[in-house]
Amino acid sequence: MIKVPFAFYLIVFLFLPFSSISQQQIKTDKIPAWIEVIDYDKEVSDTIHAGGSYDLLTERQYNVHLKESYFRTSIKVLTEQGLESSSYIRVNYDPAYQSLVFHSVSVIRGEQVINKLVKNRFEVLRREENLERSVYDKSLDAVMNLDDIQVGDIIEYAYSIKGYNPVFNDKFFKTIYFNYSVPVGKLFTKIISPTERPLYFKSFNNAKEPIKEQNKNLTTYTWNRDKISALLTEDKIPNWFDPYDNIEVTEYDSWNSVCAWAVPLYSTKSVSSTAIDKKIEEIKNSNNTIEKQINACIQFVQDEIRYLAFSGGIQGYKPHSPALVFNQRFGDCKDKSLLLSFMLQKLGVKSYPALVNTNMGKSLTQSLPSPVLFDHCIVQFILQDSTHWIDPTITLQRGTIKSKSIPSYYNALVISDKKETLVTITPDANRANILVQEDFTLESVGGSARLNVETKYFGSEANYMRSNWKSSSAAETKKNYTNFYANDYPDIQMDKNVEFIDDEEHNVLTTIEKYSINKFWKLDSLTNKYSADFYPRVLANYLTSPDTKKRLMPYVLTHPVSIDHRIVIHLPEVWNVNETSKEIISKGFEYTSKISYDKSKEITLHYTYKSLEGFLKASDVQSHLQKVEAALGDLSFQITYAADTGKASEPNIPFIIISLFVAFGIVVILKKLYKYDPRAMDYQFAYDNLGGWMILPLLGLFFTPFRTLYEIYDGEYFNYINWRILTDPGFTSYNPMLGLIILVELLYNIVILGYSILLIILLLKQRTSFPLLICSLYGLNLTFLLFENAWLHIIDLPESYKIPDQGLDIARTVISVAVWIPFFLKADRVKGTFRERLS
Repeated sequence: MIKVPFAFYLIVFLFLPFSSISQQQIKTDKIPAWIEVIDYDKEVSDTIHAGGSYDLLTERQYNVHLKESYFRTSIKVLTEQGLESSSYIRVNYDPAYQSLVFHSVSVIRGEQVINKLVKNRFEVLRREENLERSVYDKSLDAVMNLDDIQVGDIIEYAYSIKGYNPVFNDKFFKTIYFNYSVPVGKLFTKIISPTERPLYFKSFNNAKEPIKEQNKNLTTYTWNRDKISALLTEDKIPNWFDPYDNIEVTEYDSWNSVCAWAVPLYSTKSVSSTAIDKKIEEIKNSNNTIEKQINACIQFVQDEIRYLAFSGGIQGYKPHSPALVFNQRFGDCKDKSLLLSFMLQKLGVKSYPALVNTNMGKSLTQSLPSPVLFDHCIVQFILQDSTHWIDPTITLQRGTIKSKSIPSYYNALVISDKKETLVTITPDANRANILVQEDFTLESVGGSARLNVETKYFGSEANYMRSNWKSSSAAETKKNYTNFYANDYPDIQMDKNVEFIDDEEHNVLTTIEKYSINKFWKLDSLTNKYSADFYPRVLANYLTSPDTKKRLMPYVLTHPVSIDHRIVIHLPEVWNVNETSKEIISKGFEYTSKISYDKSKEITLHYTYKSLEGFLKASDVQSHLQKVEAALGDLSFQITYAADTGKASEPNIPFIIISLFVAFGIVVILKKLYKYDPRAMDYQFAYDNLGGWMILPLLGLFFTPFRTLYEIYDGEYFNYINWRILTDPGFTSYNPMLGLIILVELLYNIVILGYSILLIILLLKQRTSFPLLICSLYGLNLTFLLFENAWLHIIDLPESYKIPDQGLDIARTVISVAVWIPFFLKADRVKGTFRERLS
């Protein structure tokens, strides 16, 4: 029950032409007499999972003999957002063999029932949702936009669709679901079938068997469920895994019966084509072996017969004549498969079309027989007692017959007069291999680098890359390939267009890329080291994780695939390298890495990845993800070099100029402070000499200028690097917030240097201003220490910068403030010592 925003339909109404098949196709009538009328609760039973609206009722009743299907839906609008998704009705049908009849459209508002069924309010649109895949759907959508819908309204509508696709000879089959991704208040399902037409049922997951009743010549099957909870699925589950409760119903008693249905549709007994015969003779004359002739037929149908599908009506299941498809040069999977099979038969090769399911193929053997379980058609042919499978919709597929691969379809229904059952398709032994070699040539430490990349693609990867190559311009390819590396190397430039070497005989596609990287190295100004990073990006793409990591459902993996990624680093000089190796194995993959070094100044990083399974059970996912994280953590490799920073070690002229200006200002301020001349505090005794407990802080004061000068020297504030940290965005360690605190630290030290010298002068003169000004020094020290510590924890610092632990310094300063400020303000010794004034 997927809810589509009303905006989608508004766009459809505005921009798509309306079909000439108009409203008279939609009829209105009362509910058929065979329908069982049911009641339902109009209160919402699950508000937690309901969203903007709640499905009060989903009702469906099927009459097999009359070929009628009845549907009734009731939705309650809960929020303003629910108005958008609930204020329209959309019903799909195929006018080629179906008629649509609406019985009611109502809005229930409290006790009021408002009739909204107006036949000419329906718009009929062609349903073309897969145009980008060259699939044309001939079915129609009947859409009604409901006006005056309010929060709290219940929208109820009922309709019938009459008619079955005649291609199925009126056989009945259906998959009925009993829960969805949204909650449902009531779900009622009923099937009425003539007793002489037995139906076969199979339940999946927690679906219950129907209540069966027999009345004269009719048998009814009923399911009635209330208050159905929503079932939320997880990401990256296998296509064949269906977690929802469902029951399959079919009139087909076996796969042989389905095959018997398909045989006349795919018959070529009466087909003749001079053009095809001429093409076969041309192929025979150009190829001297049967293998080459088969390959030529395959390549012709894959590449020269354009894929174009009409999925509606009879043609959705019955292929066109091979003669017609050959002449018009287009067709869908059925058309291409029947044409290829017909051409191979002309070569004397046993060949048959085969129906498969691209998503549910793995679980197909668990399903009941039904024609609609197949959504694709391929070809089986037998050569020298070996069975081969070909997908004629794959384009630009090269290589020998044995090396041609198909996706994992698992099971197929071969359409032959033998009326076979399902046949297992042996898993493709041709693993999709990728071999990557990246050669980095480092010209000099801190300089530029050259990167040459050679990548070989095998099997399905070669087909995929060949298709991309043939469908993209050289400029577009150059852009995409360059950007693949640009995230790690922003200054990278491709020296010439990507070179493609295509070995069609062995289906191996090779790409060669050549790059120049001007600013390859990174300079960390804080550690004064150059570094260069290397990472196997192609391999890393296969080490992925799902969004839902704590899982209840299986997890799909890309399989079968094998990646061999080698990075060779050509160094400018001898290096110190630790050789290591690692192996990581989970149930889903094998990973290895090896770092080696030889005396020719060459480091080799060798990584491999090999998938082991196409999916994992939910219980195995957590362990698998831990192995993925371990492998990802092993991918990065870095080399470092102690830098000769050149200009970075030059004098920091901007900081020097700023310091001189600040020093000048401080001198002016200190002169004013020197003239600060408060009256002496009241004291009992006069002291001519310094002494007592006062000696301790005063000794610290005498050392303050020397300590401050050392901090200015040791902090390298006048190193040019600090200016680049503050101002140069192109600098590796550019961090203006860090540069600003470095500048503030320098200015603070200059202030403390001047201020402490002033205090020493005032101390020696025993000036009355000394006690108050030294208290200000203690307060200033504590304030700046707290400010600096908070600043460093707030700003975004580079990983190489470790915030110093200032806890002990802060504690000492707090104690100094707590002890010495009261001492200098209250102690009689202080009051009796600092008595001198300027006047």
